[in-house]
Amino acid sequence: MPFLSQQGHRLFYRQQGQGPLLLVLPGNTASSAHHAGELEYFGQRFHAVSPDYWGTGQSDRLASWPADWFQQAARDACALAAHLGEARCIAMGTSGGAVVALWMAILHPQQVWAVIADSTVESFPPA
Repeated sequence: MPFLSQQGHRLFYRQQGQGPLLLVLPGNTASSAHHAGELEYFGQRFHAVSPDYWGTGQSDRLASWPADWFQQAARDACALAAHLGEARCIAMGTSGGAVVALWMAILHPQQVWAVIADSTVESFPPA
């Protein structure tokens, strides 16, 4: 099983295909298991990878959700791209995954070639 160690947490990810890196980012607390179809489809032209964020899927559990969870997920997604040996990626997310993709572009613009953000709002209040 592929894992990335990030700040003392193990993050699980699924991957399929070869080519430019396409990160398929799950929404909010969903897991990469929800994107098996997307990985299969996009894996025909891309190295399609979908992570499980902290506290979701097969990644390590969290005692509590931090207020900056979306920003942390963005940092983790960028770390995953680097772990895979890629300098840049396309970040594609829906719902909360779109928020993560946008945060990736804000925090690490040099690593994000393009953002595809679907079904999101401009911000989520911490509550």
